[in-house]
Amino acid sequence: MNNLFTRITNSCGLKGLLIKSVAPMSNAFKTISSCPAEENTIIGVCEYDMDNLIKEKITNNVGYVYNGIISKNVMVDLSLPVECLNYTKKVLCIARMSKPKRFDIFLEVATLLPQYAFIWIGNQEKMMNLPNNVFCLGNIANAGIYNTQVDLFVLPSDYEGLPIVIIEAMSCGKPIVSSNVGGIGEIVYNGENGYV
Repeated sequence: MNNLFTRITNSCGLKGLLIKSVAPMSNAFKTISSCPAEENTIIGVCEYDMDNLIKEKITNNVGYVYNGIISKNVMVDLSLPVECLNYTKKVLCIARMSKPKRFDIFLEVATLLPQYAFIWIGNQEKMMNLPNNVFCLGNIANAGIYNTQVDLFVLPSDYEGLPIVIIEAMSCGKPIVSSNVGGIGEIVYNGENGYV
């Protein structure tokens, strides 16, 4: 079964866990998940993941439990670059710098909205020749705390499962604008807490 799970993870990009042996699940757990209470259960992080398992003909004992975070009231002295403070609104994206994360779309939108600061956290290298309103802060540990300093969170990815960065932004009460991929549409509702 480990080889099968590795194949699933690599071919579908799923993240989840395989429970080889579990004690009987409590009724509370059954209520918040779609997981069968049996041994050898494969659990995805959203309904989208479970549907992909089923499309791959993996149908026995599959389910999902939404990603979660531990929300902490952390008091830290965060400082955005001084140049960001001159903008009326701040837009944040936390993602590695790779083609599927669509930094190109981020730049395009920033160019269309020069009155707002666009902040990207997750680049490994110094970014050059950026619009004046784009700030790449590099790779920062626990970057989700920066949601407390911004007005909007965006994630223009080509594909995702159920990103922790969106859940972190939502825990700070930030509206989300994201691609409608993976399980994002399961937690971001158009016109309510953001737009997909």
